[in-house]
Amino acid sequence: MVPKQTIDVISTGSFSLDTALGIGGFPLGKISLMNVEFNDYYTSFLLKISKECISIGGKVTYIDCSDSIRSLMNHGYLNIFHREVLASNNFKLIIPDTFDKIIESIKSEFNLIIIDSIDSLRRIVDSTTFAGYAEDLCLGFNCVHKELTKKTSVVVVN
Repeated sequence: MVPKQTIDVISTGSFSLDTALGIGGFPLGKISLMNVEFNDYYTSFLLKISKECISIGGKVTYIDCSDSIRSLMNHGYLNIFHREVLASNNFKLIIPDTFDKIIESIKSEFNLIIIDSIDSLRRIVDSTTFAGYAEDLCLGFNCVHKELTKKTSVVVVN
């Protein structure tokens, strides 16, 4: 009999989604891709995941390539829950203008890194950064993944 292996995860904050993922949340040490429709609701969901991570003592960096947090602010959608997450000492918001800024922002120890969104990131990344990867952005994320530890979960929004 093979012993059951446990996987450390960060909960999504939704029992139904944690169950659907099969392991109870986003796995640490892995990159997870979320395909979502672009709207303000997914940003609220990402902030909920951030709150779940912070509530267990984790640190979060939110790389906001699509400027979705500012969009929430401009539309008046930030409620007390959002403000609590954004004000936490364990939450770091990055609005990058280069891929190097993203790499630099993940050099610290974080338990959750959210990259919002890959489509917006494509507009930020200059071609020289990925010259050796023949425009394959997924291989670029392998560079990011090498910077991570097994205590970090990366959620990439597509």
